[in-house]
Amino acid sequence: TATIAIVLATFGATWSVFARKYPALAFEKNKFELEQKKIHESTEADHKLGQYTINLISRDYPELDNSKKQILARMVVQVAGDMFTDPNHKKAFVAVISIESKFHRDARSPTGAVGLTQIIPNYANDHGRPCEIYNVKPEDLLDAQTNLAVGACYFRFLLERYNGDIFAAISGYNA
Repeated sequence: TATIAIVLATFGATWSVFARKYPALAFEKNKFELEQKKIHESTEADHKLGQYTINLISRDYPELDNSKKQILARMVVQVAGDMFTDPNHKKAFVAVISIESKFHRDARSPTGAVGLTQIIPNYANDHGRPCEIYNVKPEDLLDAQTNLAVGACYFRFLLERYNGDIFAAISGYNA
């Protein structure tokens, strides 16, 4: 791809003549441009998801320091990006965190669920298994990254189970 960028910069205006002579390179140029477009769209979507996440954190956990909000939002966006391809599923996962813990890393429910995604320790290994997350100990769920990964894995499993139906997956999350 770097070679294509150099060729484009070098030949600029004469590109159409060059492309007719070297169709394989023209194909690579088109592929390169599509990759650049996907990267731009992905970055823009991640930025919007990050803003959405920060807005929810600010609403749910206003006393959290701004730098910690940024760090938490980046962590959530990263895990969402790793687990989901559909932007609506990413956004729904963020909503699940808001519903479950209001973004409090140390949240605990009366039923024993812990962390950002409110995972019950006895079920952590079952929820993580589809994503090859094994040997999760109860204390591991207090680590935000681990908790997010297990919760995202479970939410992805539910989305698959309910054929992408976000409402059914959110309903099933607490069932």
